[in-house]
Amino acid sequence: HNQIYWQRAPFVAFGMGAASYVGGVRATRPRNLKQYCEWVDCGGQAHGLLEMDASARDDLRGSIIEALMLGLRTADGVHFAASGNEDLGRCLQAAGKALQPWVGTGHAEASIQQQDDDMVLRARLLAPHGFLVSNS
Repeated sequence: HNQIYWQRAPFVAFGMGAASYVGGVRATRPRNLKQYCEWVDCGGQAHGLLEMDASARDDLRGSIIEALMLGLRTADGVHFAASGNEDLGRCLQAAGKALQPWVGTGHAEASIQQQDDDMVLRARLLAPHGFLVSNS
């Protein structure tokens, strides 16, 4: 399930402490056995979930930041194109600039390029030290 998570694809999970991502909302079930059983007995309604989070995906910048942070956790990294959207292009430029210190230390590779009407960001963490930094 980790690849699904890192790629921001929808998934449903079951059991104590399990987290789902459906319709842009992350939701976590109760982690304690007694609370989980009570939640199930009450029909597993949304109001009984431990956490519900849609905030980071409410706007373009938040969505980009989440996609970047999750995508960098994969060996392939990220490849984003702004497709003529100026606001998205500025977000990608800012992300590329923010990664430059990590490029300088050998923890990441990142390039931001203008290709026709598209601003394109390619970035990835370098094994093993880039991934170790992402865990800290």
